[in-house]
Amino acid sequence: MKITTPLKLALALIVTGAASLLQAETVTISSTDSVYIRAEVNRNADEFMLVGQTTTQSDYLRGLFTFDLSSTGVDFSAVTINSVTITLTVGRGDASSLNSDVTLNLYNLTQDYTASSTTWSKATSSENWTTPGGTYDPAVVANVAANPTTVTAGETITLSSTALNDLVANSDGSVDFLLKLATENASVREIFFFGRGGATEYAAPSITVNYTIPEASNLGLLGGILLLAILLGKQRFRRQ
Repeated sequence: MKITTPLKLALALIVTGAASLLQAETVTISSTDSVYIRAEVNRNADEFMLVGQTTTQSDYLRGLFTFDLSSTGVDFSAVTINSVTITLTVGRGDASSLNSDVTLNLYNLTQDYTASSTTWSKATSSENWTTPGGTYDPAVVANVAANPTTVTAGETITLSSTALNDLVANSDGSVDFLLKLATENASVREIFFFGRGGATEYAAPSITVNYTIPEASNLGLLGGILLLAILLGKQRFRRQ
């Protein structure tokens, strides 16, 4: 059986269309804000985003940051999300911290906050956190280990998980996070991440989403099938 050149072309178009179904797109955006809140000193700050605990046993540091996913122009509920990665950039190490890996847990904040006025007790200037220290879903979205004393300025720490994929897929346009020590109330451990404020804005927390849009790629496949059907109607396979 011999396949004529036009049919080869049609088959090539089908293969190309099918392959396009597997092609993924990637988008990366920076956080719209990033701050940290502190237990013993009822304040916030955004020069650095600190996570950990000071020398005072109950003085916890928690990072808050938000991503406006609607700014990407992608409806993540209508695509297949392959992976989601949050990247944090270290501002500096801390020689006074425990020289050992600590685990940082990422949570989904469930209460809106205002970056310029949030504190340990207040979500906004006029509304308290339902739970002091940030109201969040207790299910861990992702976690990562890092050593506060050995990390260096410019080093990146990433978080990713299936739960993070699901959170982005089901978001309503923006998503808020809280980052804290997995185990608080221990020895001093502070990790300095660059925040969005001032000259460090270029190194603010970022989120990268890799996704596939099958609907758009189907057009190429359907076009190839249609062309093949037309050619088959006009030509016959020739026996060798």
